[in-house]
Amino acid sequence: MSRSLTRPAARQGSVTVSVTSPVTDHGTTGASVSCASTDLIYVASAVNAYVAGYTHSFVVRVARYRGPGTYRALATLTVAGPQGGIASASAVPGTPVTISAAGGSFVIDATGAQGRTLAATVSWTCP
Repeated sequence: MSRSLTRPAARQGSVTVSVTSPVTDHGTTGASVSCASTDLIYVASAVNAYVAGYTHSFVVRVARYRGPGTYRALATLTVAGPQGGIASASAVPGTPVTISAAGGSFVIDATGAQGRTLAATVSWTCP
């Protein structure tokens, strides 16, 4: 018997970002955050979290989830500015992530499809 992961509707949580490449920005904002888990999978996401003049969107997927702890995840992070995309790193495997009862955090340092390095730390709180 398999269990399906049903994402609840995104509600107000918070997102904190610290981007060091290709731009520099940092800060915390209230954002629509979705957090869901089953016995084996954890997924968190936020779309268009506005910090320091940039929008940040992320998805983190942890397989073999066993509760709060440190894992390697599949992560995607996109940073966009007023004129459009700044950098995006999609489906980066092995991204270090820490999950707590309240939310989590991850560090990403990857080169995206457009050849730009995206280096950032992202943390979130679940609603």
